[in-house]
Amino acid sequence: MAVLLLSGVAAYANSLDAPWVFDGKDYIAGGRASLKLWPPWASMQGAARPIGTWSFAVSHALHGTDVFGYHVLNLAIHLGAALALLGIVRRTLLGTRLAERYAPAATGLALAVAMLWMLHPLQTQSVTYVYQRFESLMGLFFLLTLYTFIRAQDAARPVWWYAGSIGCCLLAMGSKEVAAVLPLVLLWYDRALLADSWREVFRRRWKFYATLFGLLGVLGLMVLTRLNIYRGGGVLVVEGLSWWEYALTQPGVVLHYLRLSFWPQGQCLDYAWPVAQGPGAIVPPLLAVGALLALTGWLVVRRPALGFLGGWFFLILAPTSSVAPIKDLAFEHRMYLPLAAVVAAVVIGGYELLGRVQARRPDWPSRRTLGIALVAVAAIALGTATWFRNETYASEVSVWRDVVAKCPNNARAHNSLGSALAAEGKVEPAIGHFRKALELDADYGLAHFNLATVLGPTHPHEAVEHYHAAIEQRPRDARAYANLGAVLTQLKEMDAAERHLRKAIELQPRAARAHFNLANVLARQSRLDEAIEHYREALRIEPDYSQAAANLELALQLRAEQPGR
Repeated sequence: MAVLLLSGVAAYANSLDAPWVFDGKDYIAGGRASLKLWPPWASMQGAARPIGTWSFAVSHALHGTDVFGYHVLNLAIHLGAALALLGIVRRTLLGTRLAERYAPAATGLALAVAMLWMLHPLQTQSVTYVYQRFESLMGLFFLLTLYTFIRAQDAARPVWWYAGSIGCCLLAMGSKEVAAVLPLVLLWYDRALLADSWREVFRRRWKFYATLFGLLGVLGLMVLTRLNIYRGGGVLVVEGLSWWEYALTQPGVVLHYLRLSFWPQGQCLDYAWPVAQGPGAIVPPLLAVGALLALTGWLVVRRPALGFLGGWFFLILAPTSSVAPIKDLAFEHRMYLPLAAVVAAVVIGGYELLGRVQARRPDWPSRRTLGIALVAVAAIALGTATWFRNETYASEVSVWRDVVAKCPNNARAHNSLGSALAAEGKVEPAIGHFRKALELDADYGLAHFNLATVLGPTHPHEAVEHYHAAIEQRPRDARAYANLGAVLTQLKEMDAAERHLRKAIELQPRAARAHFNLANVLARQSRLDEAIEHYREALRIEPDYSQAAANLELALQLRAEQPGR
């Protein structure tokens, strides 16, 4: 156990100071997510993933926006999941179905599976990219659900283990929706590795499964009541993407995931995976994945334990890699749990192969010695690859340069790289990437906004054009109205500036800068009473807003000097 934990810490030691990127930067560091720790329902209410959201509230209460603490907890979750996987594999190999064949090597095989799964660089997106704690936290509770279920089978008081399994299932479902397949996975495991018949499964554990499927109904109800959140996030309903286009694209995505499982080169944070077009892009992957599904079906009948591994892989991928459209067609974090089946199949298959080799070549080192050597080499290789993959996350610029290099037609990557460069003061390269993003997607509202923001000080007329384009695509973006108002003030178009600043305040009443800029416009028009009101409002929102305080003092002096005062 110690070697497992130390290996994980070593592989991820260089990730703990990786900055906020992508969704984490906007939703956590940027304050778009409600992260109130107490009462717990304050952050959970209205959240699509309440347990995962509350975990971020805990981190926020402890660390604010200091990313180090978030990384530490993410790594702890991943290490906990590896320990749970070790326990699952070990107890499965020691079970009555497999003990005769694998009992002497059960602990070593379980350690190998957990180690290689934990160190695989494909997991970095679920661990180093802070926001994907949703995936790893769901993975931890998913594995604990199965582990506690297995422990219940030989426990003196199984009711407590069953209760723990149900509780972990509830936590997994509250962490991420993929856990909806948990009842099916447990049912499949039960029949493949524990019970002798379906009759026995339901006779002995019908109350347990009734509870699990009841939880599934609760999850379904929660999804239905939050459909607006899913639509807004590009899930289930995606404009311009039908369910059959998504389904026909996913076999290619699944094969890519499998390729990365065996050869993790070319990893990418944001693929912007295109919809498959034409027979050449659709038919070969469809046939390949169809063959793997057929093999899984055959194994279910002939070799149930191996069939369970295939079922684990396909069932857990099903919510994101079947027919339910998601705006982003491919993301590596979706392989967090399915990878366990791939690793287990390789380790068990390698163990069997080494046994045959030893039988033919008794003069060779023992199967145990060869196995330890091979696992050590694989662990070092995977751990090193994880270390170098984490180096990509060293800065926002390095992350997005990596994405742009691998996916040059990704408009979102160019926009994100432009934002990262602009934050470093590299304005000209940033402008180039914003323009490239708009070349790839002329209706990309955020790229219009970002380009306008960097153009504002030097090219205000062009900035105005891009702010209008941004507002056309994002009509409720208060920042766009506020920034447009500021640029129009710079151009001395006071009526238009006032109109847009008032719209910004209507959309976001606590936008201190919008109140400040509106006050400036009003002061220039000698409407000092109104200006003073908005300066004061800016200071009520941000008491340390020194510029607003200075302008308020000046406005009060000017008003005092007016005739008749």
